[in-house]
Amino acid sequence: MTTYKIPIEIFELFEMNTDGSPISIKEMMSDKMESAFSIDTGCHLFIKATLGTRKTVDLIVDTGASKSIFDFNLAAKYIEHIKLDDEIFSSGVNAAMDLQMGVLKRCKLGDLVIENYAVGLTDLSHINTIYGQLGGKLIWGMIGGDFLNMFKAQIDYGKKVLVLKK
Repeated sequence: MTTYKIPIEIFELFEMNTDGSPISIKEMMSDKMESAFSIDTGCHLFIKATLGTRKTVDLIVDTGASKSIFDFNLAAKYIEHIKLDDEIFSSGVNAAMDLQMGVLKRCKLGDLVIENYAVGLTDLSHINTIYGQLGGKLIWGMIGGDFLNMFKAQIDYGKKVLVLKK
C-alpha cells in the first residue's frame, strides 16, 4: 500500500464588519461563550490539485460532504459530463443544490494521480462569492467522503497534511 502526504492549508474563517474588514469569531463572542470554546475562528482545509496536466486549482477538503463535487463552470474542460434522465438533488449546509454527474478525467494530488473518477457537478459561484470576500480563493471543487473513504484519509492538523493510502 502506497502512502501519499498532501500538504493542506488551514484557511481560518472570519466574520466581516459592515466595512468589509474581517472580525474574528472570538471578538464576537461574549466572555462566557469565549471560555466555552478554545478556538478563535472556524476553518476550512484546502489542498492544491492539478487538473489535466497543468491547471493548478484549490479544492476544499469537506469531511461532511458525502460526494466529491466540482464547479461545472470552472472545471468543464476537465470533466466529462454524464447526461442522466433524472435530475439529482443534494443538500448542502445552506441550501439544496442541483447536482449533475460527471467523470473527472485526470487529477493529481501531490504524487497521487486519479483518473476517471465519478464526481458531482454543480454551480459553486455562491461559495466563490464568499471566498472572494474572505481571502480571494477560487474554489474549483470539494473533496468529499466518497474520496476520503476510498483512500483511507487521515488529516494531521499538526503537520498540515492529508494522508491518503492506495
